[in-house]
Amino acid sequence: MSNETNKPQKISLYAQTFWGGVLVNISTFLLGLLFMGAGVLAGSHAMEWVGFLMFWITVSVMAINRGKDRIAFTCPQELADHLRQHYGVVGKEAE
Repeated sequence: MSNETNKPQKISLYAQTFWGGVLVNISTFLLGLLFMGAGVLAGSHAMEWVGFLMFWITVSVMAINRGKDRIAFTCPQELADHLRQHYGVVGKEAE
């Protein structure tokens, strides 16, 4: 058996602004609502139910995730420093 912990891992850090997060959430809700609306227009009960389920699964997942402890970082460098300090993750320059 090989020791897989010695394999280098690649981690990418992405920053998201407050308004970017709001737009992602709005678009997620709209996806379910528009799917239901398309089902109504097309007369497809199956499409309506799929949109309904998508909407409520999204709402449920967001409600469940709200209760979890999280650490917010205002910039990617803060996250990189946190990963280095607590987990020993060391990055390298992008090629």
